[in-house]
Amino acid sequence: MSFRQLELRHVAAEVTLMEWNPMLDLLALATVTGEVLLHRLSWQKVWSIASGSTKDMLMPVIAMAWRPDGKILAYAYDFGKNYLAIF
Repeated sequence: MSFRQLELRHVAAEVTLMEWNPMLDLLALATVTGEVLLHRLSWQKVWSIASGSTKDMLMPVIAMAWRPDGKILAYAYDFGKNYLAIF
């Protein structure tokens, strides 16, 4: 089996985590700066959440997971705070 690249899409910072939504056409991305982005598969940006990172200290996202019905995205930062985004 071989794969071929169909398109190339860019984000402003290096992506550290990606999670496909199990039910919807959504892709959650976490960047090295701790920002969480949500895009449709057409690459339309749905929303973004800035992190508490500063120039001196990065707060990366260490885990992300969708609820099985795809309506809630949970993500956690390295400093012990967890957040939920509801769709």
